Amino acid sequence: MNKSAIPTDGADGDLSVATILVVDDDPANLSVMSDYLKDFDYRVIVARDGESALARAEYGKPDLILLDVLMPKMDGYETCRLLKAREGICDIPVIFMTALAETSDKVAAFQAGGVDYVTKPFQQEEVLARVQVQLKLRRQKRELERSYAALKRLEELRDRLVHMVIHDMRTPLWAVRELMKMLIEGEPLLSPASRESLDQAVATANGLLEMISAILDVSKMEAAELKLCLGDFDVEQVVRRIFAGFKALSRSRAMIFERDASAPAVIRADVSLLTRVLENLVMNAIKFTSETKGIIRVSVSMPGERVRIDVEDNGYGVPPEHRARIFDKYGQVEEMVNHKKYCTGLGLPFCRMAVETHGGTIELKEKGKGSLFRIELPPPPAV
Repeated sequence: MNKSAIPTDGADGDLSVATILVVDDDPANLSVMSDYLKDFDYRVIVARDGESALARAEYGKPDLILLDVLMPKMDGYETCRLLKAREGICDIPVIFMTALAETSDKVAAFQAGGVDYVTKPFQQEEVLARVQVQLKLRRQKRELERSYAALKRLEELRDRLVHMVIHDMRTPLWAVRELMKMLIEGEPLLSPASRESLDQAVATANGLLEMISAILDVSKMEAAELKLCLGDFDVEQVVRRIFAGFKALSRSRAMIFERDASAPAVIRADVSLLTRVLENLVMNAIKFTSETKGIIRVSVSMPGERVRIDVEDNGYGVPPEHRARIFDKYGQVEEMVNHKKYCTGLGLPFCRMAVETHGGTIELKEKGKGSLFRIELPPPPAV
C-alpha cells in the first residue's frame, strides 16, 4: 500500500503525524492494531480500560480514538459519553470496535457519540480506510474553523474601521445641514424654487444623519451596549412632526394619522430611538409610493394587550419572494421596483433591533397593494 497516500493531521492542526488512541482490554488486539497503524506512520497511544482512555485522551489530545465496546468496569458507550462531556476532548472523533453486529448495537454506538464503527474480527484494510476518512474530515473541519476565525477577525476589523469613519462623518454632515437651515431661515430673498431645493437638501442630510445613527446604534445593539432612555412617547405628536419634516419630499402624497379610541395617547419608550424607527418606515413609504397618488397612513390601536402601530402605504410593495429577508442586516432586494432598486440597507434591520430592544415585534404583513409594517409594543405601565 502507498504510504504517501495516507492523510495525516497533528493535534495542533498542522500536517504532521496524526495521533490515534487505541482502547481495548485485549493486549493481543492492542498489539496488532498498534503495529499495523504504525506501519503507516501514525503515532499510536494505547489504553486498556475506559478510565485510562479518558486520562490519555486528556493528556495526549489524539486526533482519533478507536474504542472497544465490550470492556470491564466501564464499557465503550459510557466511555464515549464521558469523553463527549469533557471540554477540550469532546470533538475527538470516535470509531467503535465491536463484535456486536445487531442493528441496535450500532445505533447505540452512534447515540453515544461515535462517528463510525468496525466489526471484529478486523479487516485491517477496512479499519485503515475508515481511519483515513475520519482524519480527513477532522482536518477539513479544522481548516474551516481556521478560515471562519480569520473571516471573523477581518469582519471585526472592518466593522471597527467603518464605525470610526461613520462616526467622524456625522459632525461635518451635521454642520452642512445646519448651515443650509440657517440659509433658509435667514435669507428672505430666496425664490420659492430655491427654498424648495434647500428644503430637499436638508431632508436628504437628515436621511444621511439617520443612516449614520442607524449604523452606530446597530453596532451597539449587537454588542448589547445600547441603553434605553425611557420617557413619555406621544405617538401622534411624533408622527405629525415626522410628516412635517418630510413635507418637501412627500410633495402631494396624502399623509394620514389615525388613533383608535382604545389606544393610549402616550406610551413608554425611548423617544429618540422609536422616533427614528417611524422615520425610517415613513421614508420607505414615501420612496415607494406614487408622488401624485400616494397615500401613507400611520395608525395606532390596541386590539389586545399590546400597542399596535401600523405604517401603511399604497405603493409598489415588497416583492413577495424577498419578504422573508427584508429585515436582514445589509439586505438588498436585487429587483427594480418602479425603476428603483428596493434596498433596505440598515434601515429595516435597525427598526427590527430597536423594536425588539423595547420588548416588541415588527413584521411586514400581507397586503393586496403596497406595504404594511406592523409594530407591536408592550402597553404603558398602569398608573
